[in-house]
Amino acid sequence: GSIHGALKDCYSRQLDCPKLLREKLEKFITTIDYVSKKAEPYIEAQDSGYFHRFHNVIGEEYSLDYRPELLLTAHRVPPNIVEYDENKGDHCLNLLSGTGSVGERQVAKCTITEECWEYMTTPDLDDYFVTHQLLYFIFIDKNGCLEAAREFDPDHDPDVLRKEERKLCTNILGEVRSEFNHEFNNVDMMQQDLFLEQTVLCGVLGFEDFFQDQYIETVLSWQYPTGCFAMSPSLAPKALDPEPVRTAVRKLMRSLRREAQDIENSPTVVGTARKLMRETFMEGQCLSHKTGLACGTLGAYLRYLMDVLYSQTPHRPITPHSLQKLE
Repeated sequence: GSIHGALKDCYSRQLDCPKLLREKLEKFITTIDYVSKKAEPYIEAQDSGYFHRFHNVIGEEYSLDYRPELLLTAHRVPPNIVEYDENKGDHCLNLLSGTGSVGERQVAKCTITEECWEYMTTPDLDDYFVTHQLLYFIFIDKNGCLEAAREFDPDHDPDVLRKEERKLCTNILGEVRSEFNHEFNNVDMMQQDLFLEQTVLCGVLGFEDFFQDQYIETVLSWQYPTGCFAMSPSLAPKALDPEPVRTAVRKLMRSLRREAQDIENSPTVVGTARKLMRETFMEGQCLSHKTGLACGTLGAYLRYLMDVLYSQTPHRPITPHSLQKLE
């Protein structure tokens, strides 16, 4: 979606994009569209019910308006043990897209229930819970449900989506800053997936605090020569002392086994709502969820850099170092 948005920016906004860049973006989009279409049958085979409920998300580009903004402040909420309920969250997302039901009744698009609004606006949550709260408001925007959201907002704020997005990304920024180790310019391997999810969701909305040079360089350092994302390549220099690598691998494998066991032991309905949210290994030890998030993150980085470099009304500096990294 960010690549589509970047190309649209070149043609419809005050961006003075070079012809060669526009041509490269068009080639990117052609390739991305081709690969996405080729992947759809495999996703459907994995879980037909989930695929059809979310086909409007899977089957089209997800481009949002880029509204540059700096949060400047960050709020770090205390870690809590409240876990995100994917079944409940998916139900709320389905109601927005018109593919859900309440009881036996199929609902119209843009349905927001009191229960869903309360769940998605519960304050001071962290981790994947808060990123999925943010995703809910992105769904509201993408599905054209702003009027329905205004009805639930206590202030009936005309810009309720941005208000909620700003609040959530302020909390998420606090987490991102705590996850990033400035001494080693890296993120713990077990938090990299979350770091990417936080970056892509807040980044596509234009919150540019998530586009620090160190963050861009670090994410790029995780990419394998094949292009995918798996175990962090930064662990490779530790080959002479393999114990940290073995420990990390054991930890990851235990986590994946627990997830597989959860799915195996769950009823079919519960399993279908969870499978596509889980991490899976692909060829070459690539991780599917992490690679998908990383692709979205790189697209967000690209759109940000283009907005900075080619805007006819420059509004913020960019260092050559981060640009060279993306090239």
